[in-house]
Amino acid sequence: MMTSRSARLQRALVLPLVVLLVVLLEAVAAFEVSRSVHSLHLRVAILMILYGAGFSIAAGWVTPWLRNLVSATRRTTHRTGGRAGTWLFFAVAYGLLYYAFYLLETGGTAALLPSALT
Repeated sequence: MMTSRSARLQRALVLPLVVLLVVLLEAVAAFEVSRSVHSLHLRVAILMILYGAGFSIAAGWVTPWLRNLVSATRRTTHRTGGRAGTWLFFAVAYGLLYYAFYLLETGGTAALLPSALT
């Protein structure tokens, strides 16, 4: 089982990764909903439903799936090449999220969408 300090740290990195991904997807969803729905009350209701569904899916399915994937990857890479593969995964994942949030802040939500959708 996961008892090493490295394994605990890797498990601790999974949940923030998933939450950041949900926040990013919700920013895109909020942008699209605000463009499409003009009634303020209906827009707030839709966003609440989307936020609740997003966090429920993240907590119930995505986080456990990613945690199991990291555990399996950790076992496989430990046998074949050490912990580098798992740490490379986290570095790439957080790097891509950083870039997406950078685009979100510099170019707005439209910068994350394909040009056909903006």
